[in-house]
Amino acid sequence: MKTKLFLLVFIFAASCSCSNQGGKRILSTERAIYLSLTTLKDKNSKGYESIDLIYSKYPEIQGDFKTAAAELKQRSDEVFNYIQDLKKDLIIFADGEDSPALLGSNILIYKVTRLNNTSVPRDILLGTNGEGKAYALEAILNDYKSFLKDIAKDDPVIIDKINNVLDLNNKKSIKSNEAETTWVDYSFKNKSMGEVLILLYSLQNDVRSLESDILALINENLDKTVK
Repeated sequence: MKTKLFLLVFIFAASCSCSNQGGKRILSTERAIYLSLTTLKDKNSKGYESIDLIYSKYPEIQGDFKTAAAELKQRSDEVFNYIQDLKKDLIIFADGEDSPALLGSNILIYKVTRLNNTSVPRDILLGTNGEGKAYALEAILNDYKSFLKDIAKDDPVIIDKINNVLDLNNKKSIKSNEAETTWVDYSFKNKSMGEVLILLYSLQNDVRSLESDILALINENLDKTVK
C-alpha cells in the first residue's frame, strides 16, 4: 500500500474519531478507494478481454497464458471476496443484519453506526489463542503473495512491488525497547471499526492493483509470442 492511497488511509487512521469531522474523513477515504477500485476493475476487464481476443485470432498460440490469466482472476476474486465477507461479518456483528451500511452486495462504511467500537474488531479479528479471522486473512494474503511472485519471477520490479504492497512481516515497535509486533497485531490490535474497515477496503484495492500488474505482464509476454 505504498501509494498516495496508502497515505490517505494512513492519515485517516491517525485522525479517526467519533466527531463529525471523523465521519467526513471516512467518507472521503472510502470514496477515494471506491474510485480507485472502479478504475482497476475497468482496466482489468479490458486486460482479460485482450487475452481472449488474441487467442481467438491465434488459436495455435503456444504457452499457458490464458490458463495463467484465468487462475489469476480466480485467485484474485477469492481473496477480494474473502475480505468483503469479513467486512460484512464485522458490520453485522456490530450493527446487526439491518445495518444501513449494508446495501445489497455493497458496503457503505461511513454508514456503520458503531464506527468507533473496538471490541468487535478485537473479538472477530484477534479472538483468543490466535483463532481470530485476521490470522486466516494473513495466511490467505501470504498464499496469494506467493502465487503472484511465482508468475512474476522473471520481473524484479513487479516482485519488489508485490513485496512492498503485501508486506506482512513483523513491524518494529515505535518504542525501541519493545519487541517487534506481528502484522496482525500491528494492523488490527486496539483499532476501531472505522479504522479496520478502511484498512480492509484498502487491502481489496491492493489485490486489484497487483492483479492488474500481473495481468499486464501476462499480456506483455503473450504479445511477444504473437509478434
